[in-house]
Amino acid sequence: FPVVVAALECVLDPAFNVHGQAVTTSPPGQIVIVNGPIRDELGFNSGMGALGGGARANLTIGRAVRLVVHLTGGATPSSLDRAALGHTGKISFCIAENEEASPWEPLHVERGFDPTTSTVTLLAGDAPASISDHRSTSAEELAATIGWGASNGWSPFMWPMDATSLFVIGPEHARMFAAAGWSKDDVRQAIFAEVRRPARELSRGETTPLVEAADPDELIAKWPSADHIQIIVAGGEAGRFSAVIGPSMSMDAQLLTRPIER
Repeated sequence: FPVVVAALECVLDPAFNVHGQAVTTSPPGQIVIVNGPIRDELGFNSGMGALGGGARANLTIGRAVRLVVHLTGGATPSSLDRAALGHTGKISFCIAENEEASPWEPLHVERGFDPTTSTVTLLAGDAPASISDHRSTSAEELAATIGWGASNGWSPFMWPMDATSLFVIGPEHARMFAAAGWSKDDVRQAIFAEVRRPARELSRGETTPLVEAADPDELIAKWPSADHIQIIVAGGEAGRFSAVIGPSMSMDAQLLTRPIER
């Protein structure tokens, strides 16, 4: 229950804008990310199948958070919740970071907490998209694959996309980056630098004022800055897969982290 309370403190913070997420026609759910010792104490799954089912802690805590939004907030389909499609994150979406498999500082440490502190981080996000890369032979190639795997986020012509994307890096991919001596920020900066397209290729559909005003050959980045790229490590030890959890656009929802008080 203290995990649920900490998560709801994030949800109810005005900076998270749960009202916007709850009533929009776009699909966002509330993504709960757990870090620290409580992952083991409560039996969270951060390894094989980390984004799927099979672990009571992940499923019930994610569900409890959603039930508060759903029942006490009135965000039910065809009522306040006007999502045209939605996704399963509107049922339950709780991830634990695989800190033991990560070569880098975990998310909560990156965000200013002690490694021994248990935390939850809340992200407004769309459904995850799997990214396979079994053939890259360098960190540069792998960063390009993972970055371009996120290039269709929200809309293929929405560049830049002013919201946070969460990359869930699988342990095999993380080890390849680490073997090249790359830090987490090196990966973030490489993705940001790689994923760019000429404005002339983006002037369709749901494009942006920046694209419309740009020279046709100007390279436009998918995100306004590398700060819009967040990274955690999760998943099984075997299998060169990562994933990206798409952003919740137009919500102005900040990524929020709270300690779990016990």
